Amino acid sequence: MYNRRQFFSTFGRPAGALFALAVLDPLKINEIRAELSSYNSEPEEIAADESFWFKVQQAFTVDRSLINLNSGGVSPSPAVIQESVKRYLDYSNTAPVYTMWRILEPQREVVRTKLARAFGCDDEEIAITRNASEGLETCQFGFDLKKGEKVLIVDDILTTGKSVQEVIDLVNKYNAKIVGLGVLLDRSGGKVQFAYPLKPLASVVAKTYKPEECPLCKEGKPLVKPGSRKIT
Repeated sequence: MYNRRQFFSTFGRPAGALFALAVLDPLKINEIRAELSSYNSEPEEIAADESFWFKVQQAFTVDRSLINLNSGGVSPSPAVIQESVKRYLDYSNTAPVYTMWRILEPQREVVRTKLARAFGCDDEEIAITRNASEGLETCQFGFDLKKGEKVLIVDDILTTGKSVQEVIDLVNKYNAKIVGLGVLLDRSGGKVQFAYPLKPLASVVAKTYKPEECPLCKEGKPLVKPGSRKIT
């Protein structure tokens, strides 16, 4: 299992965790940066520091009696997201025709602008999509790339590289310039390669088995395929 010590060793320093914590509440990014800068310990020491991990644990309302190793298809939302969803649902229900169409719907661009501000980029560089498939469709049907325009392709988890390669092929059709690729987690352990530089935040080797050697298959466990692609 990929433990805390290995997680921080991948980054060398805990600064890499800044991104992971910031997405829990982007408005607290400066506070998180200041706190992380105060940690001068080695990854092994920080991994054992329960006071450091307490804030991460409290950011999610997951069942502590269960260990979730599958966030490929769907993952728990941070508590701050849950609270916002509940608040806006309550507000929408007060007068849906007015609150949803006249108030909330026009604010979608405001959300994109605030996300860009939190992550230090232009709002035209932000596209909000639900998954890689929707992002690809957005590029195909509603996103124009100009010849020579610089593109940075970012995905969450890299396993086979098929989704990333589809985006690469699409960008190349527009003759845009791919400057690099980024992923949060490379589950191939560096085996999947592209024609462009790839920078993962973390890299692990996902253990795989042949059907006749799979211990879960021998126990009669049902076949489960995480991620956005279906079993074929």
